[in-house]
Amino acid sequence: MTPTWLFWAPTAAAEGLWPELLRLLDAEERRRLNSYGHAGAARAYGLGHALCRLALSACFPATAATAWRYARAPMGKPQVRSPAPAPSFSLSHTHGVVACALQAGPGPVGLDVENYARAPLSDRLCDQIFTARERRALSRQAAPRPQADARLALWSAKEAYLKALGCGLHEAMQGVEIVLQQPIAKVSRRSRRFDVGAGPWSLRWGRLQPSVGYALARTSPDAARPLQQVACTHAWLAQQIASMAAAGPSSKA
Repeated sequence: MTPTWLFWAPTAAAEGLWPELLRLLDAEERRRLNSYGHAGAARAYGLGHALCRLALSACFPATAATAWRYARAPMGKPQVRSPAPAPSFSLSHTHGVVACALQAGPGPVGLDVENYARAPLSDRLCDQIFTARERRALSRQAAPRPQADARLALWSAKEAYLKALGCGLHEAMQGVEIVLQQPIAKVSRRSRRFDVGAGPWSLRWGRLQPSVGYALARTSPDAARPLQQVACTHAWLAQQIASMAAAGPSSKA
Protein backbone atom coordinates (compact mmCIF):
# COMPACT_ATOMS: atom_id res chain seq x y z
CA MET A 1 0.00 0.00 0.00
CA THR A 2 1.32 3.45 -0.93
CA PRO A 3 2.09 5.42 2.22
CA THR A 4 1.11 8.90 3.22
CA TRP A 5 4.31 10.92 3.33
CA LEU A 6 5.11 13.64 5.84
CA PHE A 7 8.08 15.72 4.71
CA TRP A 8 9.38 18.37 7.08
CA ALA A 9 12.36 20.70 7.22
CA PRO A 10 13.80 23.17 9.71
CA THR A 11 13.97 26.57 8.05
CA ALA A 12 17.70 26.61 8.81
CA ALA A 13 18.14 23.73 6.33
CA ALA A 14 17.59 26.16 3.47
CA GLU A 15 20.63 28.31 4.25
CA GLY A 16 22.84 28.60 1.18
CA LEU A 17 20.17 27.08 -1.06
CA TRP A 18 17.69 29.96 -1.41
CA PRO A 19 18.41 30.88 -5.06
CA GLU A 20 17.95 27.26 -6.16
CA LEU A 21 14.84 26.75 -4.02
CA LEU A 22 13.14 29.93 -5.23
CA ARG A 23 13.76 28.98 -8.87
CA LEU A 24 11.46 26.00 -8.30
CA LEU A 25 8.43 28.26 -7.73
CA ASP A 26 6.03 29.24 -10.50
CA ALA A 27 5.01 32.81 -11.30
CA GLU A 28 1.98 32.79 -8.98
CA GLU A 29 4.00 31.40 -6.07
CA ARG A 30 6.66 34.07 -6.59
CA ARG A 31 3.98 36.77 -6.72
CA ARG A 32 2.52 35.58 -3.41
CA LEU A 33 6.00 35.31 -1.91
CA ASN A 34 6.76 38.93 -2.83
CA SER A 35 3.47 40.09 -1.30
CA TYR A 36 4.60 39.19 2.24
CA GLY A 37 5.64 42.18 4.32
CA HIS A 38 7.42 40.06 6.94
CA ALA A 39 10.70 38.40 5.95
CA GLY A 40 10.17 35.39 8.22
CA ALA A 41 6.71 34.70 6.78
CA ALA A 42 8.05 35.04 3.23
CA ARG A 43 10.87 32.57 3.92
CA ALA A 44 8.45 30.06 5.46
CA TYR A 45 6.15 30.39 2.45
CA GLY A 46 9.01 30.04 -0.04
CA LEU A 47 10.60 27.05 1.67
CA GLY A 48 7.23 25.35 2.22
CA HIS A 49 6.26 25.57 -1.43
CA ALA A 50 9.72 24.58 -2.68
CA LEU A 51 9.70 21.63 -0.26
CA CYS A 52 6.28 20.57 -1.55
CA ARG A 53 7.54 20.53 -5.15
CA LEU A 54 10.65 18.55 -4.20
CA ALA A 55 8.57 16.13 -2.13
CA LEU A 56 6.10 15.58 -4.96
CA SER A 57 8.91 14.80 -7.37
CA ALA A 58 10.70 12.58 -4.85
CA CYS A 59 7.55 10.46 -4.61
CA PHE A 60 6.54 10.78 -8.27
CA PRO A 61 9.89 11.14 -10.09
CA ALA A 62 8.45 11.14 -13.60
CA THR A 63 7.50 14.79 -13.03
CA ALA A 64 10.10 17.51 -12.48
CA ALA A 65 9.71 19.75 -9.44
CA THR A 66 9.07 22.79 -11.64
CA ALA A 67 6.40 20.99 -13.71
CA TRP A 68 3.67 20.64 -11.06
CA ARG A 69 0.69 22.87 -11.80
CA TYR A 70 -1.69 23.98 -9.06
CA ALA A 71 -5.25 25.21 -8.78
CA ARG A 72 -7.32 26.37 -5.84
CA ALA A 73 -10.50 24.74 -4.59
CA PRO A 74 -13.57 26.98 -4.03
CA MET A 75 -12.58 27.66 -0.39
CA GLY A 76 -8.95 28.33 -1.34
CA LYS A 77 -7.21 25.01 -0.64
CA PRO A 78 -4.31 24.49 -3.10
CA GLN A 79 -4.39 21.27 -5.09
CA VAL A 80 -2.50 19.69 -7.97
CA ARG A 81 -4.10 20.47 -11.34
CA SER A 82 -1.64 18.48 -13.45
CA PRO A 83 -0.26 16.00 -14.15
CA ALA A 84 -3.02 13.48 -13.49
CA PRO A 85 -3.77 11.43 -11.50
CA ALA A 86 -3.16 14.19 -8.99
CA PRO A 87 -1.79 13.43 -5.53
CA SER A 88 -3.29 15.22 -2.53
CA PHE A 89 -1.14 17.48 -0.38
CA SER A 90 -1.33 19.85 2.56
CA LEU A 91 1.21 22.46 3.71
CA SER A 92 1.84 23.88 7.16
CA HIS A 93 4.50 25.82 8.98
CA THR A 94 5.31 27.01 12.47
CA HIS A 95 8.24 28.87 13.98
CA GLY A 96 11.39 27.23 12.62
CA VAL A 97 9.73 24.33 10.72
CA VAL A 98 7.82 23.81 7.45
CA ALA A 99 6.03 20.57 6.54
CA CYS A 100 4.15 18.96 3.67
CA ALA A 101 1.88 15.90 3.77
CA LEU A 102 1.04 14.12 0.54
CA GLN A 103 -0.50 10.89 -0.70
CA ALA A 104 -1.34 9.38 -4.05
CA GLY A 105 -4.91 9.56 -5.26
CA PRO A 106 -7.79 11.91 -4.55
CA GLY A 107 -8.30 11.11 -0.85
CA PRO A 108 -8.11 14.37 1.13
CA VAL A 109 -5.31 15.01 3.58
CA GLY A 110 -4.87 17.87 6.05
CA LEU A 111 -1.76 18.81 8.03
CA ASP A 112 -1.05 21.22 10.85
CA VAL A 113 2.22 21.74 12.71
CA GLU A 114 2.56 23.73 15.92
CA ASN A 115 5.40 24.88 18.14
CA TYR A 116 4.72 23.65 21.67
CA ALA A 117 7.10 26.21 23.14
CA ARG A 118 4.61 28.97 22.34
CA ALA A 119 2.48 30.64 24.98
CA PRO A 120 -0.42 28.37 26.03
CA LEU A 121 -3.93 28.93 24.67
CA SER A 122 -5.90 31.17 27.00
CA ASP A 123 -9.06 30.05 28.81
CA ARG A 124 -11.04 32.63 26.82
CA LEU A 125 -9.85 31.28 23.47
CA CYS A 126 -10.50 27.70 24.58
CA ASP A 127 -14.10 28.64 25.41
CA GLN A 128 -14.47 29.92 21.84
CA ILE A 129 -12.93 26.97 19.96
CA PHE A 130 -13.60 23.87 22.08
CA THR A 131 -16.93 22.19 22.78
CA ALA A 132 -18.13 21.58 26.33
CA ARG A 133 -17.18 17.90 26.05
CA GLU A 134 -13.70 18.78 24.84
CA ARG A 135 -13.20 21.27 27.68
CA ARG A 136 -14.22 18.64 30.23
CA ALA A 137 -11.69 16.21 28.78
CA LEU A 138 -8.97 18.87 28.90
CA SER A 139 -9.78 19.71 32.52
CA ARG A 140 -8.81 16.18 33.51
CA GLN A 141 -5.21 17.09 32.69
CA ALA A 142 -4.24 18.26 36.18
CA ALA A 143 -0.71 19.58 35.65
CA PRO A 144 -0.38 22.93 33.80
CA ARG A 145 2.13 21.82 31.13
CA PRO A 146 0.32 18.62 30.05
CA GLN A 147 -2.93 20.59 29.91
CA ALA A 148 -1.33 23.32 27.79
CA ASP A 149 0.09 20.68 25.44
CA ALA A 150 -3.28 18.89 25.23
CA ARG A 151 -5.01 22.16 24.35
CA LEU A 152 -2.58 22.84 21.52
CA ALA A 153 -2.77 19.23 20.27
CA LEU A 154 -6.57 19.52 20.11
CA TRP A 155 -6.37 22.88 18.32
CA SER A 156 -3.92 21.32 15.83
CA ALA A 157 -6.15 18.28 15.24
CA LYS A 158 -9.13 20.52 14.51
CA GLU A 159 -7.14 22.67 12.11
CA ALA A 160 -5.78 19.61 10.27
CA TYR A 161 -9.31 18.23 9.87
CA LEU A 162 -10.70 21.53 8.56
CA LYS A 163 -7.77 21.80 6.13
CA ALA A 164 -8.52 18.29 4.86
CA LEU A 165 -12.11 19.37 4.24
CA GLY A 166 -10.74 22.28 2.25
CA CYS A 167 -12.38 25.03 4.30
CA GLY A 168 -9.57 25.89 6.72
CA LEU A 169 -10.66 28.25 9.47
CA HIS A 170 -13.68 29.48 7.50
CA GLU A 171 -15.61 26.96 9.63
CA ALA A 172 -16.01 27.59 13.35
CA MET A 173 -13.85 25.20 15.32
CA GLN A 174 -16.75 24.38 17.64
CA GLY A 175 -18.46 22.80 14.63
CA VAL A 176 -16.04 19.90 15.02
CA GLU A 177 -15.65 17.71 18.09
CA ILE A 178 -12.57 15.54 18.48
CA VAL A 179 -11.47 12.94 21.00
CA LEU A 180 -7.70 12.61 21.22
CA GLN A 181 -6.55 9.02 21.70
CA GLN A 182 -2.83 8.41 21.29
CA PRO A 183 -1.70 7.84 18.60
CA ILE A 184 -4.94 8.28 16.60
CA ALA A 185 -7.62 10.88 17.27
CA LYS A 186 -11.25 10.38 16.27
CA VAL A 187 -13.64 12.98 14.90
CA SER A 188 -16.81 12.33 16.85
CA ARG A 189 -18.86 15.07 15.21
CA ARG A 190 -18.37 16.40 11.71
CA SER A 191 -18.95 19.79 10.20
CA ARG A 192 -22.10 19.57 8.09
CA ARG A 193 -21.63 22.85 6.27
CA PHE A 194 -18.41 21.74 4.58
CA ASP A 195 -18.94 17.98 4.54
CA VAL A 196 -17.12 16.67 1.46
CA GLY A 197 -18.95 13.35 1.53
CA ALA A 198 -15.93 11.29 2.56
CA GLY A 199 -15.33 9.63 5.87
CA PRO A 200 -15.42 8.63 8.59
CA TRP A 201 -12.28 10.49 9.57
CA SER A 202 -9.27 9.77 11.72
CA LEU A 203 -6.37 11.91 12.80
CA ARG A 204 -2.83 10.96 13.73
CA TRP A 205 -0.73 13.21 15.89
CA GLY A 206 2.77 13.20 17.31
CA ARG A 207 6.06 15.10 17.40
CA LEU A 208 8.56 15.99 14.70
CA GLN A 209 10.93 17.53 17.24
CA PRO A 210 10.65 17.78 21.04
CA SER A 211 8.99 21.19 20.73
CA VAL A 212 7.19 20.74 17.37
CA GLY A 213 4.09 18.60 16.97
CA TYR A 214 1.93 17.63 14.02
CA ALA A 215 -1.64 16.55 13.38
CA LEU A 216 -2.58 14.72 10.17
CA ALA A 217 -6.19 14.23 9.07
CA ARG A 218 -7.25 11.49 6.64
CA THR A 219 -10.40 9.54 5.91
CA SER A 220 -10.49 6.26 7.80
CA PRO A 221 -9.77 4.11 4.70
CA ASP A 222 -6.66 6.20 4.09
CA ALA A 223 -5.66 5.85 7.76
CA ALA A 224 -4.66 2.26 6.97
CA ARG A 225 -1.80 3.66 4.87
CA PRO A 226 1.53 3.69 6.70
CA LEU A 227 2.79 7.16 7.59
CA GLN A 228 6.34 7.72 6.37
CA GLN A 229 8.18 10.70 7.82
CA VAL A 230 11.06 12.27 5.90
CA ALA A 231 13.30 14.77 7.72
CA CYS A 232 14.54 17.11 5.00
CA THR A 233 17.97 18.28 6.08
CA HIS A 234 20.21 20.69 4.20
CA ALA A 235 21.90 17.65 2.60
CA TRP A 236 18.52 16.22 1.52
CA LEU A 237 17.44 19.49 -0.08
CA ALA A 238 20.79 19.86 -1.86
CA GLN A 239 20.62 16.27 -3.13
CA GLN A 240 17.11 16.75 -4.53
CA ILE A 241 18.14 19.95 -6.28
CA ALA A 242 21.23 18.26 -7.73
CA SER A 243 19.21 15.24 -8.90
CA MET A 244 16.72 17.52 -10.62
CA ALA A 245 19.54 19.37 -12.40
CA ALA A 246 21.11 16.09 -13.49
CA ALA A 247 17.79 14.78 -14.84
CA GLY A 248 17.54 17.82 -17.11
CA PRO A 249 14.66 17.80 -19.63
CA SER A 250 13.97 14.06 -19.33
CA SER A 251 11.24 14.58 -16.73
CA LYS A 252 7.81 15.87 -17.68
CA ALA A 253 7.63 19.60 -18.05
